[in-house]
Amino acid sequence: MTFSESLNVGRVAESMIARWLMRRGFCVLPVYEKAEREYKGPQLFSFSGEFVAPDMLAFNTGSKAPAIFVEAKCKTGFTWSRRHERFETGIDLAHHLDYLEASKRTGLPLWVMFLQKGGAVKDAPRDKPDSPRGLFGNEIGVLDGRRSHTYDPDNGGKGGMVYWSPDFPAASPALRLIASYEEIAQEA
Repeated sequence: MTFSESLNVGRVAESMIARWLMRRGFCVLPVYEKAEREYKGPQLFSFSGEFVAPDMLAFNTGSKAPAIFVEAKCKTGFTWSRRHERFETGIDLAHHLDYLEASKRTGLPLWVMFLQKGGAVKDAPRDKPDSPRGLFGNEIGVLDGRRSHTYDPDNGGKGGMVYWSPDFPAASPALRLIASYEEIAQEA
């Protein structure tokens, strides 16, 4: 898949998640890259630096948090970690660190949501051949405290990844199922 095709898939998922939020009473302000075809992505600027910005800002005066940031990810499915024996998904470590900083500096909760299409997974055990399907997510601070593991080859965050699981930790998984895939797709 080309970069342009991947970008389109991501935008479709963002739209699906935005419509789902709107049906739940949110108003959604999408955040776009600051210059077309720059491919740097949206930025959040502060006096002390700039950070990768999440995909949208959602407002709902009737909820506990009247405004939240939402980072929308579209994945074909969770991958099976043979080492940890569970399904996992992740994001760039540098982006994760920027999202933590954005939430801290603005005082707004930031949710990372993964729209997982599900289906058969390479290397999965026979008793778990299919990836979980649906919209999974949690608030960035919760995710940070419940990492499945982190891969950081240069110990600086650039080029690293952070991973979470819908099954770990067992008592309170990092990624919780927010809505079924069918519910999200139905509203598209």
